[in-house]
Amino acid sequence: MSPKIASIAVIGKQNFNLYVRVFSKKETDLTYHFMIHTACDELEAAQAKYALEDNSQSQAQLALEMNPASKQNDRSQENAGSNDRFSDMYLGLLHSRETAAVYGSMTNTQIKFIVVLDDSEMIITDADMKSVFKAIHSAYILHVCNPFYAFDDKTPIQSRKFDKMIEQIVESWAPGG
Repeated sequence: MSPKIASIAVIGKQNFNLYVRVFSKKETDLTYHFMIHTACDELEAAQAKYALEDNSQSQAQLALEMNPASKQNDRSQENAGSNDRFSDMYLGLLHSRETAAVYGSMTNTQIKFIVVLDDSEMIITDADMKSVFKAIHSAYILHVCNPFYAFDDKTPIQSRKFDKMIEQIVESWAPGG
């Protein structure tokens, strides 16, 4: 039995629920909300870790720039590696329970995407989950880029079009496919 997406959440910069949708009836909605908010703590810890790593890399780069003998001519390769990390902040499995696994991703603007899967005993690859997060991120971008949408980091997303896009992602997702 392949796992199913039980819940999807979009969380704003200040940890307000922008969108939470539960697709499974195995647990109560409150259980999924609890798992999602627990994942927010994990995402913040990962964000702090990346900020520390970036700070230490910036200091190392500054030291290299100050030493003319160690300057490299090809800075594009140097910057490409650091930009990849921020453009793709897929954090993988955040935590799991007996019946569910929680995965997370964060954009460079600190919008958090959380996916809860039922039947977590099946092995899920990072590629499977990255495709889900990429689709959710694309749906979010389409929603935010709507000229009639008044962006507010505290107001929940209430859009039938966004709902339908998320439903399509859930219905079409199959791990390993």
